[in-house]
Amino acid sequence: MIQRMKETWQVAGSEAGRKWLASLDPSKPIVPQLNALIAREAIAAGGAAQATAWGVDQHTCTWTHAGTTGACIEGCDAWFESALAVVNEALGCNIQVQTLDTMGAGGVTCARKLWQDAG
Repeated sequence: MIQRMKETWQVAGSEAGRKWLASLDPSKPIVPQLNALIAREAIAAGGAAQATAWGVDQHTCTWTHAGTTGACIEGCDAWFESALAVVNEALGCNIQVQTLDTMGAGGVTCARKLWQDAG
């Protein structure tokens, strides 16, 4: 079941990445634009989130409300990785994501750091 859920989130992530490409301005720093897009998507989905200087801090999670705590970590990680793979390939960049905290693991928020890796 976890594998099927992860595959679903990978597809959704790839679709998100393709959608973001239409909004990204490659002449400006990509990471702050992505942070804002991700926060807006979370809010549009009924959540509470904010873009920060380092990434995205989400204050609500539909997974934890649905009682599937724990599955959210792998699902969201797959979503972020797939979305960023699309952006990285299209723009020739290397945006990375690190999960700092998750509600699924008992954290207060879901916090993810994004950065441009020079390597």
